[in-house]
Amino acid sequence: MKFLRILLKVLLGLVVFILLFLAVSLAPVDETPYQQMPYYTQTKQRLAQLPAPPVAKGPLQAGWAKVNITPLTIRLPAAMGPDVVNTGMWLPIPFLHGL
Repeated sequence: MKFLRILLKVLLGLVVFILLFLAVSLAPVDETPYQQMPYYTQTKQRLAQLPAPPVAKGPLQAGWAKVNITPLTIRLPAAMGPDVVNTGMWLPIPFLHGL
């Protein structure tokens, strides 16, 4: 019987905690269209003030480059030991040519 009272108090406390959490965390949803919000009109005005992008001087070429991103100072973790060969970390980078 004592076990049921403790279990009931714990469950009641859990329900109260969940209800309090929901009361604090739930908020009404603003369904105003984004075109009518102030941030949208401000952003549109700021974008209109930007200069035009430069015109390409020739045909635009795009591709991939392979770049080594390994630091110049190599520090191996002590667990790897001195026999480990660090070959570097290579990362494919997109590039544009002709702007």
